[in-house]
Amino acid sequence: MRELDRRLIQITPSPRQLRLQEMEFYAFVHFTVNTFTGREWGDGTESPALFNPVKMNADQWVEAIKAAGMKGLILTCKHQDGFCLWPSNYTDHTIAASPYNGGKGDSVG
Repeated sequence: MRELDRRLIQITPSPRQLRLQEMEFYAFVHFTVNTFTGREWGDGTESPALFNPVKMNADQWVEAIKAAGMKGLILTCKHQDGFCLWPSNYTDHTIAASPYNGGKGDSVG
């Protein structure tokens, strides 16, 4: 057996790599003002008034994710368009400037 082959077949995953493999299957959710514009990419000029998920049911999302066999969910809280899914004090491009829950919504919290 060649030396390179012998070294390659002896490689075992690290504990960190094993933990990552155990995570297996996650949901990656992009939920932002562009959910309501019909555009894939935003540019930061979208009105926060568009964000008003009156029928949003996060529990239903979790149920569907679990039913699919996923182990967790990753929520994109702020994407390239800059819209914040939490009430930010640093920008007006935030859920606090939307009608969602009377401007008191917080999708991250």
